[in-house]
Amino acid sequence: MLKNFILIGSDTMVDEDLEEKLSGLNLSYEEIEENILIQLPIPNAGFDNKKQAYFDCLIPYDLDLGKAVFAIGLIYEDDEGKKHLVSWGRVHKTLQTKQVGGTYKYIIAVTSEEGGVIFKANDYITTSELEIATERLRYTQFSTSARLGKMILDNSAKNHNFNFKKEI
Repeated sequence: MLKNFILIGSDTMVDEDLEEKLSGLNLSYEEIEENILIQLPIPNAGFDNKKQAYFDCLIPYDLDLGKAVFAIGLIYEDDEGKKHLVSWGRVHKTLQTKQVGGTYKYIIAVTSEEGGVIFKANDYITTSELEIATERLRYTQFSTSARLGKMILDNSAKNHNFNFKKEI
């Protein structure tokens, strides 16, 4: 299970060696290990409305690395404790200092059936969950309103003997 993510970066905003590593498609944990700034837990993961897997990667506001973040990666640790870089993606370069935090919503297209929540580590609702719930609620409200409106019209027509003319 993917339980952790990493911030990949450098001491400076310009690092040609790291840029070279990130230009390749197949990057391993070992290749990027020296550029890992920090490993943090993924508090929440699931599927969005487009049935894509998402991972909320929370960056604490009080995290002060004083280093530039170039990319974010998802880490899998096998039964033997060996870490694997499952997926990674570039982010807009930022200097990670105090008061610069938030959540990266890491999205991966998956070719399978939606499975609901992958895991959840917090008692509170995340931004991703709120977006999904809001979208589902909008659909439910529209669907219910449309059915209710049809029932009212059908009922009114029966009770009041309305005759609807079909115009050509």
